[in-house]
Amino acid sequence: MTRHQSSPKNNKMTKNTPYCVGMQANCQQLTTYKYKKKKPNLIKLINRRERVREKQIDSINQGQQMGRLFIESLSGPRIFKCKSCKVDSASPEHIVSKEFQGRFGRAYLFRSVVNVSLGPGEDRLLFSGLHTVNDLYCSSCHQLLGWKYEKAYEESQKYKEGMYILEKERMLKEGW
Repeated sequence: MTRHQSSPKNNKMTKNTPYCVGMQANCQQLTTYKYKKKKPNLIKLINRRERVREKQIDSINQGQQMGRLFIESLSGPRIFKCKSCKVDSASPEHIVSKEFQGRFGRAYLFRSVVNVSLGPGEDRLLFSGLHTVNDLYCSSCHQLLGWKYEKAYEESQKYKEGMYILEKERMLKEGW
């Protein structure tokens, strides 16, 4: 035990452990303290899921804080649009399949989409097996539109990697 023992940053002190209380008289005045570890804040642990969601929304909103929102317009007689704000999302030319199931009903698999923001990647167990996916949000109104397949763990599902699911319930068909 040294005379110049310093307190750890994350611990609280109580009486019973030697601790140098000052520079008076070459630290001959010693007070004893007992170190007590901090307990984790239970409220933070309980609200962890909400904090993760807030970070996801913040990461989506960061694009708007940088300046003017860039919206890409698609050409053609028929366009899929966000149902909430009517911003172009996809062209029917990029549909791979119409036989998918989403959270809100039927969904379409697309090769490419526009005017969307990606949420963080997460492993999700879907009907077709385990996949790593990112949620897709409208870049204008932040409405959840579907998800993007990042990785498929089953060999038969590898064709989906890099493709997008758009929920039919969240889309508006223009020019049909």
